[in-house]
Amino acid sequence: MATDGRMKFDMRDQAFAMISLISNRLTAGAASALREFAGLTVNENRIMLFIHAGMVATAAEAARFIAIDQAAISRSVQRLMERGYVVAAPDQQHAKRILLSLTDQGERYAKALWRFNKEREDQVLAVLSAAERVFFLDLLARVMGNVDAASAVRLEEEWKHQGS
Repeated sequence: MATDGRMKFDMRDQAFAMISLISNRLTAGAASALREFAGLTVNENRIMLFIHAGMVATAAEAARFIAIDQAAISRSVQRLMERGYVVAAPDQQHAKRILLSLTDQGERYAKALWRFNKEREDQVLAVLSAAERVFFLDLLARVMGNVDAASAVRLEEEWKHQGS
């Protein structure tokens, strides 16, 4: 217990805390390199990578996938279009849908981003053996598949009045 009466928690026992800390430190470590390399924000880079990987095709999908608001995505997409990395075109199947795709310049940049992320991943996972790395990635995939269940949990009023 802390000297002021508050309970202290060991962050190493909290998966969410560790995942957040790792994510925040990795993002902060990449942000300046990304700005220096192409003058883009972390979110602009994420959008490009997800378009490149075929994980998103519209700004709305990017907003849901990256989990930031639609206005921030719209600003990022607009900036990517102004820089010549992304183009938008109406979907021939659904008139209201605007599809995003990378230009040739955007494809080259996305490939460089992919390499950058791969090099960083190799560095952070260098503490694991090859077998541990495969196991770790399998665990992450399983956990990722269960994120929606965690997102459905809501705060309960009585929790404010209970101990840990």
